[in-house]
Parts: sequence; structure tokens; C-alpha cells
Amino acid sequence: FNAGRLLRGTSDPTAPDFDSRTAWQTTPGFVELRLPYQAIGIADPSSRLAFAVDDTGTVSTVPFDRVEIDTWWAGRTYETAGYSWEVWQLPEWHERVKAGADQLAEANRRTMESG
Repeated sequence: FNAGRLLRGTSDPTAPDFDSRTAWQTTPGFVELRLPYQAIGIADPSSRLAFAVDDTGTVSTVPFDRVEIDTWWAGRTYETAGYSWEVWQLPEWHERVKAGADQLAEANRRTMESG
């Protein structure tokens, strides 16, 4: 994971320029970041536990209430209000058909017919 090469773009799957690898985007007054939990030190997002390293180098976990990530742009630091979420036991998920599914289905159909 190269944090210095975060891809800018839209994370809206309905947008024509959508890219699932998009990691950040800005609009006036808004910054959207999509980072892996472990990249920002979160060990268990479902329980809101972060990695902690003590003076001996021992790694453990500590609870946290919210994530606050400040951004820096053109010599100025912008503080965020932070973000928090409810702890969970079961993940919430939603299915969506990904781009290219129609082409894959058609290719499979042609293969089955020819073969």
C-alpha cells in the first residue's frame, strides 16, 4: 500500500468515471478519504480498537471513540470534525452488479453455446 500514490476520483459507482480504486476526492468544504483500516492504525473497526505500541515494543489494542484525520494542503492544516460509528457484530453489506458483468455473462453464454 503506497500512501503516496492515492488515486483521486469518484467513489460513486453510478458515475461514468467511477473507479473502485479511488482513495480520495475533494469538493469545496469536503474531503472524502477511503483508506484501509490498518493503514490508519485500526485493529478492529467492529469494536473500535486501535493498535497501540508500548515502550518495550509490545503491540496491544486500545479502545477509541472517533477517528480524526487532519489534512494539509498548500502550507495550511485543515482540521476535521472526525468520524465515529456504532460498534457492530454483523457487517452490513449491499450487493451491486459491477461494471463488465454483462460482458462476462455474454462471453460465458457464447462459450457454452460453442461448446
